[in-house]
Amino acid sequence: MFMRREEKKGYVSDFIDEANLKGNEYALVCGPPAMFKPVINQLKKNGIENEKIYLSIERRMKCGIGKCGHCIVGGEYYTCIDGPVFNYKAYKKAEKIKL
Repeated sequence: MFMRREEKKGYVSDFIDEANLKGNEYALVCGPPAMFKPVINQLKKNGIENEKIYLSIERRMKCGIGKCGHCIVGGEYYTCIDGPVFNYKAYKKAEKIKL
């Protein structure tokens, strides 16, 4: 028999507190880039360090072989070759952004 969980609506970042994180977990974040900032902020608030957060940047690719340059991150990494999953600490450094 399958039990149905309570249906919840909202943003992923709204439910991170309910996960009862202890700070030693790893977080894998995928989805639209607009979602990254609120999710990362909540993860950090719950004790997850930058080194334990990974981002999937798949939406930035076009050719997939490093020729078009569309997917370059911070002038240093190609998403299609070096990624598409990046450690948040390295991504933040390459992009010089404040998430």
